[in-house]
Amino acid sequence: MTVFGRPAVRSDIGVTLTETLVAMVVFFVVMSGVIAGMIQSQKLSRDGRAREVAANLASQEVDASQDVKDFANLTSGTTTQVVNNDTFTILRTVTPGRVGGSGSPCDGTVSPFVISYKQVNIRVTWPNMGKTAPVRADTAVTAGVGNFDPDKGNVAVKVLNAGAGPVEGAKVILTTGATNRSELTDPQGCVFLDQIPAGSWTVSVTASGYVDPVGKPTPSRPIDVQGGRTTSAQFDYDQAAQLGLQLPATTHPAPLAVPITVGNPSLPLRVQTFAGSGLLRDVNGLFPFASGYTAWAGSCTDADPEGAGYDHAGSPTLIYHPGAIRDAAVPVVAGARTTGNVNMAQVTVTALGAVGQIESKTVRAVHAPDPASCTSGETYDAGVTDATGRAAFALPWGTWQLELVGSTQPAAGWPTVTLHPTSPQTDVSVDAL
Repeated sequence: MTVFGRPAVRSDIGVTLTETLVAMVVFFVVMSGVIAGMIQSQKLSRDGRAREVAANLASQEVDASQDVKDFANLTSGTTTQVVNNDTFTILRTVTPGRVGGSGSPCDGTVSPFVISYKQVNIRVTWPNMGKTAPVRADTAVTAGVGNFDPDKGNVAVKVLNAGAGPVEGAKVILTTGATNRSELTDPQGCVFLDQIPAGSWTVSVTASGYVDPVGKPTPSRPIDVQGGRTTSAQFDYDQAAQLGLQLPATTHPAPLAVPITVGNPSLPLRVQTFAGSGLLRDVNGLFPFASGYTAWAGSCTDADPEGAGYDHAGSPTLIYHPGAIRDAAVPVVAGARTTGNVNMAQVTVTALGAVGQIESKTVRAVHAPDPASCTSGETYDAGVTDATGRAAFALPWGTWQLELVGSTQPAAGWPTVTLHPTSPQTDVSVDAL
């Protein structure tokens, strides 16, 4: 009897390892999408709640502005409020206006600028906003009868950044003796202080991380307030830029304490010198001029590769290095750090004695005082001679006397060299007695 068997088939019990792994991968992909969707949904919900809270705070600030009794006391300011563990920042800026007038009171030529109302702008922000726009609200508050004293004056202050754009939120302070008034600049960069007693005042501006063109974080100036008139002032003010400048550090290292000078035609004195130490130098507190800064080592007039052209008082001087030009300007960015190099003269000194080259002699470089810039001169122990009697180092451009410390000055005097930017390498022999 013949027995026919049925073909072998896969067991219906269980699955293979491969199928299990595939199922797990599919599960994780699906769950990742679900979790991502939940996270996004929670974020949108959180952002929505934050915007709702911010809108309520803005509305409350509008009501508070409308309730101010003394018109002169309706001023700009910043407050914070914690709601649902989030800290909301409420910025109120106030801009005076006049019926029938237009533009910012800081831009007009009308004197006096008679205020009819104050425009109040509210901006509310909160942490982790990302690309979410701040909540804003606006209102106008009308001046009441008897709010103005004709014997008092006004002060209009305009604050602009390096690109001549308005700086919003900077604090403008008006002081005389123990009395002061302050306001924050509005979106047009304007502060208008009304009902100021006539007399001599000082106006200043301050904002964290900002400087004026000479690097002052809180620039100020005197003003004279007259009754029935508007006195105007303007400040150039922007986030400080920083330069990271590398001095020569390898074959011909620079003296560690050499100052660095930067130049820009828009600087009040055209140049500005910074003391410091180290071969990688950070120059801080720079106004972010669009044209950037040229940079060189040294503070004396002839250290400038272009021969200064102007001294530190802004007056024309001699041309020390005919045909030489400064290195290309290093660009700067408001609130950021950019890097560049400072080129210097490469000097190699050979110390010679009666029996040949002298080892372990300190070479001292001395620059004579310059009444226009480096009033005390500059002196550096620039290098020490090696076994071959040589010392290699970098120096600023200009005229230097080279001495050997501990040695008697030769009858002919210590040698003097003029380091010219078009001939950056110089070899000098110095005799020692």
